[in-house]
Amino acid sequence: TTARRAGPPRAGAFAQRMMASPLVAAAALPVIAAINRDALAAALPILLLWMAAPAIAFAFSRPAPSPRELLHPDDRLFLRGVAQSTWRYFDTFVGPDHHALPPDNVQTVPDLRIAHRTSPTNIAMSLLATVSARDLGFIDTDDMAARLDATLTTVERLERFEGHLLNWYDTLTLQPLQPAYVSTVDSGNLAGALVALAAGLPRLDSTEPVSGPTAARLRDLASRAEALFDGMNFKPLYDARRQLFGVGY
Repeated sequence: TTARRAGPPRAGAFAQRMMASPLVAAAALPVIAAINRDALAAALPILLLWMAAPAIAFAFSRPAPSPRELLHPDDRLFLRGVAQSTWRYFDTFVGPDHHALPPDNVQTVPDLRIAHRTSPTNIAMSLLATVSARDLGFIDTDDMAARLDATLTTVERLERFEGHLLNWYDTLTLQPLQPAYVSTVDSGNLAGALVALAAGLPRLDSTEPVSGPTAARLRDLASRAEALFDGMNFKPLYDARRQLFGVGY
């Protein structure tokens, strides 16, 4: 961690910090030659290593390139199919009927039954799936923005405690399911998704040209996600004496 914060190694810094090594080697060379010229053959390799010590240390301190294995075309095709199947769930069931919230589960056999409830984790996965669908080309940027807008608008309306969503809501009425409960894990999942939106949405126009209004909308969505995250007070969930988060509240 400290090395990452310090940034990549610099040759000048190594030369400055290890200057004593080449200076001692340079000073020792004439002394050895004057005292015992026959010892130069044995001493010279060691003195040369001392002289080169800053350069050697710098070379070994540089980050090694990590080889990136390329996916086989068949594997890429398989994973894209998995992604499309996953996205199809959110594309089908996260809509106006559920106030743009994802139902917790859907039963298809023997008949279609939709669970009209959702959790902060479900919402987090839906938000990230929407951004991923745009990244994979399943939807365009404007469609992504519209979907995120609809979900965040609903989330902003939901009853909260200290900024945290409760663990279950009815997706048809938006009422919390009893008993009202804040789950630390679920809040953490949602917090992570909100941070990802806040950090990533303003940068999307650097990977794909978007219109001015769309860029402004992405920045607004990022600000709203950040505001929801900033409003989450984790102190009621934290046991300061044990320095641990509780399961929930």
